Amino acid sequence: MATERIENGNFVYVNYSRQGNKDIDRFIAILSAIRKEQGSKKDVVIDFGTSKAITWLEIGPIVRLSLSLEASSRFLHIIACEELSFQLSSISITNLDHLTIHKSSQAFTDQLNKN
Repeated sequence: MATERIENGNFVYVNYSRQGNKDIDRFIAILSAIRKEQGSKKDVVIDFGTSKAITWLEIGPIVRLSLSLEASSRFLHIIACEELSFQLSSISITNLDHLTIHKSSQAFTDQLNKN
């Protein structure tokens, strides 16, 4: 499948590439499971790869996950190309302190290395 969850050190990494409706369903299920995990200290990384757009079916779970992380010390990092970053900036979650958007995996890695 094109959508997978990987536990990696301090992160829960979700690699998402929509190839069909099953991928949307799997993405929703993965984000829902992450949201329900109590006591986890791991930040969440959603990597959209080269996807240039997402639908409201995909945005809804991102918003719910983001809001659930708001009261914790966890961060949501989104890796998205410029077109998708622009789409995400049109909704208010990009103004949250615990959410960051990176234009590439390299930009995300560079930011981690700075901290």
